[in-house]
Amino acid sequence: MACLWEHPWTSRRRLIRFRDRKLRFLIHHAYANVPFYRRRFEAAGVRPEDIRSAADLARLPLTAKQEVRTAAAQEILARGIDEKRLVLHYTTGSTGEPARVRRTKVEEHLLQMFRVRALGMLGRRVRDRSAKVRSSGVPTDRRSWDGRSLQDRLGIFPWREVSCLQPIEAMARELAQYAPDVLSGYAGVLTEVAALWGRMPGERPGPRLVFTGGEVLTPAMRAAIRDGFRAPVFDIYGSHEFNLLAWECAETGAYHVCDDNVIVEVIKDGRPAAPGESGELVATGLHSYAAPFIRYSLGDIVTLEAETCRCGLPFQTIREVRGRTMDYCVLPDGRKMHHWELIPMSFWDMPWHRRYQLVQQATDCFVLFVIPTQPPPEGDLERLQAAVMEKAGQNVNFQVECVSEILFGEGGKHRLCRSEIGRGGGA
Repeated sequence: MACLWEHPWTSRRRLIRFRDRKLRFLIHHAYANVPFYRRRFEAAGVRPEDIRSAADLARLPLTAKQEVRTAAAQEILARGIDEKRLVLHYTTGSTGEPARVRRTKVEEHLLQMFRVRALGMLGRRVRDRSAKVRSSGVPTDRRSWDGRSLQDRLGIFPWREVSCLQPIEAMARELAQYAPDVLSGYAGVLTEVAALWGRMPGERPGPRLVFTGGEVLTPAMRAAIRDGFRAPVFDIYGSHEFNLLAWECAETGAYHVCDDNVIVEVIKDGRPAAPGESGELVATGLHSYAAPFIRYSLGDIVTLEAETCRCGLPFQTIREVRGRTMDYCVLPDGRKMHHWELIPMSFWDMPWHRRYQLVQQATDCFVLFVIPTQPPPEGDLERLQAAVMEKAGQNVNFQVECVSEILFGEGGKHRLCRSEIGRGGGA
């Protein structure tokens, strides 16, 4: 805990020493106690003493979500762990197959402290009233004691959960009544609440800070949330498996990787990505021993940046958290292209939209559904269509449809890209 609060102000060299020391302990623990990883290490011909630093992790095979999802509990849990005493989370299952994440109560609270540290660095105060707009989770989740009663007695970090599954108008009324200092939630939901906020009757104080997470924050969403609530917006990048992975720097806009919590690798075409290249994020959790995650492929596409942030903090940086590998589109000629590559960057600078969803209805048919804030200039639509056709090919049918609503997923999340191929809605 002392290291956790000290690391933002320490040197990069000292932070790396801490990270590598934790990694060596984790590798020895997993080899000795977790059958799933012992077999993987032996199949790769790797002994624990071969892994001395984060650079050595490339000697180990990647761990796919499907492998962990289908493994028996006794294979992925460390010896001596009683599964019934663990905190249990189910991921939201954006791939259609939810996975279980198991931790001890100590691990659960420790990982949460990294998030507390990051939000504090972005301006959250101990006595700020927070509203968390989110779904309540899967009913079968087993959660640890969250300290709410102690927090309430001490008056620190008071918060309220607001269901993101209710109508937007009901969410806005509940938030106006609670009047939080800090607001957090899914970017898509907060975008819609922000659009309604200024039209609500009466005077209401807006939040001082807004944090987004759980899905991709596009430039248009950021602008809509910022302007609607008249508050700065900071994106928090996390997952159930690791809690906090990275948080946005208030000074540079890059994401600080939580290096003392996770080791992050960015893999492109089977090799480490160079600074400025985009690739798939692979993470190793340094504080999960009950059920470790080592070289775990999250399926997220990010862009690797510099080893340390220009703001002076000692953390590695990434930029452009682009979403999932499943957001790739398969074109008629067999090429795979992420939807952020398919849609030109000029689209982000068009001020007339606040939220979108690209739907691939067939291999050669795409529709970009857009919620406009004002009628789009005809020239913008023509330039957008021409740019997409240039990248995708002239045999692709691409249309833009302006709509008043884009439905959220079952868990309240907004999918930026959705394919209907093979789901009865296309080819």
